[in-house]
Amino acid sequence: MQDTEQILLPSANVSVSLPILRPYQKQFIADAYTQIRAGAKRILGFSGTGTGKTVIGAQVIAHAAARKRRTLFVVHRDTLISQTHEKIDSLWCR
Repeated sequence: MQDTEQILLPSANVSVSLPILRPYQKQFIADAYTQIRAGAKRILGFSGTGTGKTVIGAQVIAHAAARKRRTLFVVHRDTLISQTHEKIDSLWCR
């Protein structure tokens, strides 16, 4: 079983368990947040197959939800929509 960390989502009054990120995933998020602090309004992140893009996205979504911010997670294939939904559902709705 993968180690997880708890994140409180005050807007929904719930706590979610997300996988503990690998160092490169943490760096990916830190780099994105650096761009946001520098004034970027739109950020496109990309990473190779099997690197945990959905897990990274779920972490960013959880951070945003905790601050009552909106997010948009975009995928380019119908099959990825269901895969993304299933992954986030499995992380947040245990």
